[in-house]
Amino acid sequence: MTEAPTPLEEVSNGGPFMSKPLKSPTTYQQQVSILESRNILVTDRAFCEAFLSHVNYYRFTGYLLPFRCKTSESCYESVKFEQLIEIYHFDTELRSLLSAAIEKIEIFLRTQLAYYSAHHYGADGYVDANNYISWFSILYCKRK
Repeated sequence: MTEAPTPLEEVSNGGPFMSKPLKSPTTYQQQVSILESRNILVTDRAFCEAFLSHVNYYRFTGYLLPFRCKTSESCYESVKFEQLIEIYHFDTELRSLLSAAIEKIEIFLRTQLAYYSAHHYGADGYVDANNYISWFSILYCKRK
């Protein structure tokens, strides 16, 4: 009788949900070479390596997707590394602006809910489960 694999062995062999085995780790120098092999124009290898040491390689390569051929992992035309960095910085700034706007909306909604709850159910009304309607009961009542 064979023993069941340990979780670590299972993951390293592809695991039950993974169709491919895990990739071997690569150095920053190897990552730059991989980018170059995929038609990314890197003019300053040291700068590229420094950038990759701060931004995860796999996170960054997501910005290659619009430029990739459907049949390979290479880009269909040469793309400058600096161009990808500009897209990355734009995305970072956009995410920051959206987060700030979403935070203001969240605070406004929480304020409105707290005000309503306090004035309709009292200062400690939020602790009484009877003051809340569950989604289950809403769905259940609509069926009848």
